[in-house]
Amino acid sequence: MTLVWTKMLLVKMLMKTVIVWMKVLMIIMEVARVEMLMISLVVLEKMLVMMLQTWNLLVEILTVVKVLVVAHLMMIPATRTKVLAIQTAACSNWMR
Repeated sequence: MTLVWTKMLLVKMLMKTVIVWMKVLMIIMEVARVEMLMISLVVLEKMLVMMLQTWNLLVEILTVVKVLVVAHLMMIPATRTKVLAIQTAACSNWMR
């Protein structure tokens, strides 16, 4: 009889140990999932920063092109088109 009780007690302790380790493993996996989420957020942030830098570079290039176009228009004799183009460029600079 005591052998049966001992076996049952050992099985019960083993089951409790397995349950505790499963809980610990679940906590570790949850932490790992949060870590992966944080890593993903950092990567996403870096991608957004790169996109914004690219956008800023594009805006700067367009500004240079606009200045070159206005400078070219200044060399053209005064016409209504030239005046409208310069006013448009001035308005877009003012709005920026």
